Amino acid sequence: MNFSKKISSVDMPQEIKLFVGRSHLVFSDAYGLTPEEGFQVLESWLRKPAGKDHIVRVKLDPEEFPSILEQYGFRYSRAAGGLILGPGSGLWLIRRWGFWDLPKGKCEPNEPDNVCALREVAEECNIRDATIDRFAGNTYHAFVMQKEKFVKRTAWFLMRSSQDWALPQVEEDIEEVRLVPLSEVSDYFPEMHLTLQYLLKETFPEIQAKSVGPS
Repeated sequence: MNFSKKISSVDMPQEIKLFVGRSHLVFSDAYGLTPEEGFQVLESWLRKPAGKDHIVRVKLDPEEFPSILEQYGFRYSRAAGGLILGPGSGLWLIRRWGFWDLPKGKCEPNEPDNVCALREVAEECNIRDATIDRFAGNTYHAFVMQKEKFVKRTAWFLMRSSQDWALPQVEEDIEEVRLVPLSEVSDYFPEMHLTLQYLLKETFPEIQAKSVGPS
């Protein structure tokens, strides 16, 4: 399968949601603040998190988004991960730092997104028979680390595995790997970041939100 061709058709969406905690900026070429005004809002959120579920629209062609980050002092980081459907169509979740999460990690230089996603699934969950079904979308979040500003883009892939067991990568602070029926995934939302809630609901229409996760 030609993953590069498949990814390119959906890799740059009509809009980009850039999350900071519970709030996010929406970049699209429709309408909104200027890029300068939008990044001023972003800077203020990084200094002091905004209130609950703030959404600010910024007028910017999504294709220009990665290249404009440096202009505003942000480093761009690539990561990739998997939404792994196991036996019985359960979804594998990991527990790390007090949150329920999905296996993911930083891409090595020149490493294709799909290759990185499979590697991270194998490393973090010891699931080694996963195969990629399709590209599921990108998530974006901004953060500050050691006084440097970052925007991380994570590419997600829907995967399938027949393996009915998993082992957490404890050296990466993963406490547990759990196979959860899709009908119960939303029960984990109170301890799951909002970016992943959006991703899961967009990928699996049968998942209904029952509550809003922490920032």
